[in-house]
Amino acid sequence: MDRTREADEARPCFFSPSPESTLAWGERLGARLQPGSVLGLSAGLGVGKTQLVQGIARGYFEAPERVRVCSPSYTMINSYEQGHKRLHHIDLYRCASSDDLESIGYWDSLGDPLACCVIEWIRQVPDSLPSRFLELVLALEKPDEALTTPRLICLGEVRDQALHAALAPLFGVSS
Repeated sequence: MDRTREADEARPCFFSPSPESTLAWGERLGARLQPGSVLGLSAGLGVGKTQLVQGIARGYFEAPERVRVCSPSYTMINSYEQGHKRLHHIDLYRCASSDDLESIGYWDSLGDPLACCVIEWIRQVPDSLPSRFLELVLALEKPDEALTTPRLICLGEVRDQALHAALAPLFGVSS
């Protein structure tokens, strides 16, 4: 059963007991996003960032069965489009500088008025944080069992109060 839990007083978290639960929660999250929304994902390798983005795409797009979300680890940016909406799934793990961001089209993706952006490893290049975003921090309850262990998806830094208000109910808190 899905439930929310507090990791500490200041950080509300969603407890996901299974990969299917992570997908379903991501779908509920995606349904609340609008073009212009920017989510940052902070987590280690194998914690479920791409799985969460798969759920987000299901909720964000009207016909999600037509969208196959894959990790952008090597392409850096995977873009998906349906109707008048786009989703830019960005992975900054291999980026080291602002020049890298420029060469992959990072700033263009963030400026796309029809797109929602989800950025994995958002803190990889310190000077790259968007002016408006909401960060989700994913953690494993048992780090040695990455593929089967439950996850905590916690609210991190908030630089977009409207997005925070839209997503707060998913964490069981008011905005």
